[in-house]
Parts: sequence; C-alpha cells; structure tokens
Amino acid sequence: MDSKVAPIAISALLCGIFASNAVHHTPEQLFQLLNVMGLMISVILFVGSVTSDIALHKHPRMVLGTKAYDLQPIFAPRVDGILLKIASWLLRNSLFGHLGRRFLVNLNGPDEMRCLANQALKQGYPIAFLPLRRNSPLQVTDEMAATATEAIQTGIPISYDTQQVVGVMDYYQAYSKGTVTPSEMMLRVFDAMEKFQCMNMFMEFSREKVLEQAEDSDERWKSKKPLSVFDGVPVAVKDTLDVKGFATFEGKPRVASDSASKEDDIMVRRLREAGATIVATTVMTEFGRCPLGYNSHYKGPFNPYDERCYTGGSSSGSVVSVMTGVVPIAISFDDGGSIRLPAALSGAFGLAPTYSRIPCSHVDSLVSGNTHAGVNTATTTDTALAYALLAQNESKHHYGQWYDGGKEGPPRPHLCNFANISDLSGVRIGVFWDYFNDCDDEINQRCKEALQQLESRGARIVEVTIPHLNALDLAHGFVVSMELSYITEREYHTRSDLEPATLIQLAVANSMSGVEFLAASQLRGWAMAYMEKLFAEEIDVFATPGIPVTAPPIPKGALDSGECNFPLMGEIMKYMFLVNLTGIPGMIVPIGYAGNRMPTSLQLMADHWNDALLLRLAHCIEKHIFRRQDPKHFAKISLAKG
Repeated sequence: MDSKVAPIAISALLCGIFASNAVHHTPEQLFQLLNVMGLMISVILFVGSVTSDIALHKHPRMVLGTKAYDLQPIFAPRVDGILLKIASWLLRNSLFGHLGRRFLVNLNGPDEMRCLANQALKQGYPIAFLPLRRNSPLQVTDEMAATATEAIQTGIPISYDTQQVVGVMDYYQAYSKGTVTPSEMMLRVFDAMEKFQCMNMFMEFSREKVLEQAEDSDERWKSKKPLSVFDGVPVAVKDTLDVKGFATFEGKPRVASDSASKEDDIMVRRLREAGATIVATTVMTEFGRCPLGYNSHYKGPFNPYDERCYTGGSSSGSVVSVMTGVVPIAISFDDGGSIRLPAALSGAFGLAPTYSRIPCSHVDSLVSGNTHAGVNTATTTDTALAYALLAQNESKHHYGQWYDGGKEGPPRPHLCNFANISDLSGVRIGVFWDYFNDCDDEINQRCKEALQQLESRGARIVEVTIPHLNALDLAHGFVVSMELSYITEREYHTRSDLEPATLIQLAVANSMSGVEFLAASQLRGWAMAYMEKLFAEEIDVFATPGIPVTAPPIPKGALDSGECNFPLMGEIMKYMFLVNLTGIPGMIVPIGYAGNRMPTSLQLMADHWNDALLLRLAHCIEKHIFRRQDPKHFAKISLAKG
C-alpha cells in the first residue's frame, strides 16, 4: 500500500471500530478510549510522516522555472457524519492532535514549496505579502474613465435575451416608463423569495426595511430624479459584509449576543447612494472556508439546476439569489474562488476584479492578500454596471495608500470596448494545454468550442506554460488558511458550535509554520513576476475551464453536519488559485451545459487592472456563444403593469 494512503486507511479503520462500539461505553470510558485511540493514530501518522518525508528526499528537487505540468490531487481522507465529529475532536483535543494535523500538512509536500521559494529568494525575487502591482505605462485617460461613470447614470444597451432574464436595465426602463414602481416590484421580489424559501439562500431580511427603501425610490422616480440606473433595483449582499441594521454572521450559527451592524460596508453604502434596494444578506459557508457551498447550520443553499448538488462556495447564497431570479446582482468576496466557483457550478457570471480594485470595509481587506471584492450576476451587462459603480476609487482608503500613498489611488475603472464584440483582432488568449485538458472530457470539449468561437472572431490562441502549479496551489492554500486562522482565532477557541469540518481546517492551519508562510509569500512574489512577464510579452488573456467537473452531489451524510473533503475541494479549486495568489482579475463565463444539464463555464484571467478586457470577452461569449437554459428553480419576475 502507498506510504501516503496506509496511515490514513489504518486510522480510518480505528475510527470505524470506535464508532461501532461507542454506544456500549459510558462518557468517561469514551473519553479514555478517544485519548488511547488518538495516541495510536498519532503513532501511525508519525511513522507515515517520517516515511513520506524520507521518500521525498530520495527524489531530485525541482529547478525553479522548469516548464512542466505537475498539479497533483490533495491527499487527505474524506469524512462525514459521526466519523467527521470524531476526527474533529481527535485533531483538536487529543493529546497528540498536533502530530496528526502536521501529518496532513506534510502529506502534500510543503518541502517542495520551500525548496522553490528558497531558489526564488536566491535569484532576487522579492517576497510578496500583498499581490499589489502598479499600473503599466498605459494610463487611464479621462475619456476612458468616463465610460464607467456615464454607464452608472445612463446605463448600457441590453444585449441579452430579455425574455429569459430581468436585469438592471430592465428595471431602469420599466421605472423610466412608469410601467411599474419600485414598491410594486419589491412585492414581487417578496413573492419570489417565498417561492424559493426551500433553497435556504437568505440570512437577514426585513420586509419593512425593504419597503422603506422602495418608497424612497418611488419618490425619486416620481419627481424624475433617480440617483442612477440602480435606483429601485433589488440587490443581495453576502453575509460577510456589514449591512446597517442587520447582524453579520459570516456563516456561523446565530447566538443571543449577535448585534446589528451600525454602519454599511463601503460596497453597500455605494449601492445605497446609487439608489439600489438592499433586499437581504445571503447564506455563505462558515467563515467562507469551504468551496463546496453547503452550510449545515442553515441547511443550504442548494444548486438551482439540481437541488441534490452543491452550489459551490463560499458565496453560495449570493449566486442562488441571482440564478433563481430574485435579484439581478449580489455582491461577494473571493479568497480562493468564492465568487467564481459558485458561478461556475451554478451557471452565473462571476467577476473577481484585480486585487484592491473594489474598496471595502471588511477586516479581510486589512489582513488578506487573497481577497477580491466582486459580484455575481446573470448577465455581463449587470456585471459591467456593478463593476463601474463599485470599482470607483475611495478617498483615503488603505488600498489607495498602498498603491501610491493615496495621491490618486489605483487606476480608474473603465468599460472601453465593452460593446466591441464582433472583431477581437489583436486579442491573444493564452492556453496551457496540459492544465486546460485536466478536466472531464465533456467540459473540455465545451471550453474548446468556446475558444474556437473566439478565434473565429479574430482572437489568437497562444500556447503557454506556467511552471510549478502544484507548489503555487499549495502556496495559496498555506497563505489563505493561515490568514483565516488568524482572523478567526477567537472563534476557534471559544465557539464549540462551529461545523466539525471548519474546526478541522482551522486546526490544520494552526499547525502550519511561519517559515511556510514566508516560503509561500516568496513563491507568490516569483509567480507575480512570471505572470507579469507573460502578459507583457505573450498574451492578453489566460483561459482555463471554470471547473474540471460539473456540480458534485451532496452526500446524505453531509446534510446534518457537513463533510470534510479536501480532495474534492482541491479538485474543484483547480483553476481558481492563480487569481488570488497573484492578484490578477478573473471572470467565470457560462458557455453551456453538460449532458446532465448542469452548467459548464470558461474562466478568463488578465493582467492587473485589465478588468475591462475580461468584461468585453465575456460580453462576446454571452452574445455569440452562450445559450441560456433556465434553472429548475427559477422564476422570471414580471415587470408588467398591475
């Protein structure tokens, strides 16, 4: 048996024996038995760890820059149900839990990451704690910036099928004509929320607060003084962002001490200032730590195309609120695919703009080098409009201080060439074929067909290679895990009501070392330099499938308390980590459906601050390639009079 698998198999067998005999023991006996079993498992894991480490040292080390595809699956057991609870207790509370946690870390080869990072250091690549990069010599002119500010006030021509989707511009036109009022529309939104209550997508909601906002919007439209195209448009907000008057849970269980937020997050404030109606906050996975999307505390959300399947996470409720048709826009965060993964699995558009592009107030923006604030929508028009509004610079925000000392802040957002979707001449789309092809055959075929369509409109496909994807994946995993562990330290030590899988992930992160964090950050610096050179010299866009598989089914054993499934998490995040590690923008674009009628998608990535190019290409795909099929759980809200 493989040296990596044997310790896990033996440990799982011991857990199974314990579970089958648990009912025959008193609590005191169970406690003693758990510690004895913990000692036995720890010895097994220690032997496995040493054996694995010795085996690794027998192989020659990778040379930094070697061009080969090396991405590997994550090695870890999958558990749910009572075994998950036992594993969580053992890894956190047994006398030898740290050894077991450290074994799980060592199992996936952090020494390779450290070796490459050391080479990067010796070659003079600077360490990068934040993936922030100054703009290229091409600056954003006033004329370019005006394309975004004008869109906020006058909108963008609709190019999607209005028979299928109700977007921001549909609301704007209906209100402009006086066909319907915002208050009337909110009553229809309430009906849709009630219809899809079974999807368990919403956290905080107040009918009174929504109607109060809508009535204010009624008055503005009546006097013909709307604040923007967003005036009266319903918007949902991920439960990680503060909404004044609502408590913020970040996916945790509700407790009596939870209090309502006193201020809006910057993103929420901007939407309110534009007249948008904040409808509700949306369910997310606990602390945003799980990319699968299901939260066992709130028993959902579920995939709108098939409620038996995962939505993707962590912004699961946000995507479901969009794809069921309740709202056209939901704002979210992305630390490791949290905007893009649910978009890919559930059929939405998901934009994670350049790191620090959209200012926000959340603590993640002060601590994390992985967090991209962004949006989920059902159309590229809505994505572009939301981007134009939310990406405007914020005076004195720390993102501007980091960028240029607060003098002007990051480059101004623009929407240049958004409508230029017939001729893509000059656009170079990079593809690392070994990486691209590492997915299900059906998804691979759909993605290649989408590339061929872009090529037929003048784009050029360029074959490229990105070395050390396995180490880069691991580097992102270390950094994002340790950041989350730091941010949630108090909850980890004081909240016993957290999901068992959350506790395992935080416990494993606590066993990662400062040396490994520095190595991961050093390798991030090298990766940023590599991608910058790639975009400067060879390509304009880097393309991958959105996901390697369609939405996985939710195991019955996971419905009660979730599951710990590192291998599946790693698999569906296969194409996500480059965006968060290097700070580049990434966008999920739906392209069609697999034979099981589940969504498939293409992911596009660009150089820092080149978000507008992603929007343009996504617009082209939406107009010329993608043919939407409504989800099983969907209702088109009527804009008709009456």
